[in-house]
Amino acid sequence: MRIKNVMELPLPHRAVALQQLTKKGSEPQLNHPPALKPSSPGSQQLKRQEDQLTKTELRYLRLLKVQREPLCRILIQAIRLNLGLTNLNYTPDFCVVRPDRTLEMHEVKGAHVYEDARVKFKQAVATYPMFYWVWAQWEQGQWRYQIVEPSETYGRIDRTSED
Repeated sequence: MRIKNVMELPLPHRAVALQQLTKKGSEPQLNHPPALKPSSPGSQQLKRQEDQLTKTELRYLRLLKVQREPLCRILIQAIRLNLGLTNLNYTPDFCVVRPDRTLEMHEVKGAHVYEDARVKFKQAVATYPMFYWVWAQWEQGQWRYQIVEPSETYGRIDRTSED
């Protein structure tokens, strides 16, 4: 089956389609998509991925591991999203696959943030409103969050909180 838009897929198949898109750079072929497994990747692969993270991203990953639900899966820089017609891509720092197979995209920043990072995040939220989005920023020794939740009609509900 040829897919023109990931939005056309049922919710459980969207994450698989996005993974196939990032691997092949073309439209996914979804005859029999594999199930998303709640288990984490192999320890060697996870260690290699963690070695490429910044100190702030590692601090946030530790927080995610403590706060996550029992059967969640945390993917590190595993999904690349196309942000439109200009071949502009965006890779969230973390993707959390919840037990109900909904996806959370997490972007982690330190105290200083370049404007292009903010613009890409906002464009990603506008382009992919079906995901939960979290902007986490480490400032003055605490996490500050901006959370964007999808609604049933894919409208956005914005919340801002501090930890």
